[in-house]
Amino acid sequence: MKKIVFTDLATNLYTAPIFTILEFNGRTFYGTNRQLPLAILFRKNSLAFAKTQFEATHLKLFDDRDNLMLTLPPEQITQACLGMYLAKITLRPLPQLTERFIFSLILKLTDDRQIQLLNGETQAIPQVISWLTDQNIKIDDPMRLASKLDASTTIDFRSFTVLSNGTEFARTLELS
Repeated sequence: MKKIVFTDLATNLYTAPIFTILEFNGRTFYGTNRQLPLAILFRKNSLAFAKTQFEATHLKLFDDRDNLMLTLPPEQITQACLGMYLAKITLRPLPQLTERFIFSLILKLTDDRQIQLLNGETQAIPQVISWLTDQNIKIDDPMRLASKLDASTTIDFRSFTVLSNGTEFARTLELS
């Protein structure tokens, strides 16, 4: 995985993974844990957090200041790759947070570029899969998340290990 960027999101959109809030028909997935939303932690530490709106005919990507970076019709997406990472997140001066799972969505585009979006809420995965399916976008799903998860599924370390075994997602991300 490339280095995750937290600044100048528009410039780095095609070259590095970015954390994003996901929105579907008014339902928002901030990437939260039980204590504090990641978006709030990142903003308090001057780290940028994008927003992605999944709409019926396109998706929109906004930077951390809510400036529109890109409107993307589904016809420009040739494939989507789903996965999850186990991440350890430390943001100074806060103590290390517990390990958490990070959902990854890689959008491969018709111009051979790609966008990698990250979010900490695994409950968003069924929404993403539904949107991709509705748009007839080919889904690469090496962890078989589409068949294993629904909105009520809770991922734990053991199930993550089984799902990620033998895939590019079978490693820990260190975020600090």
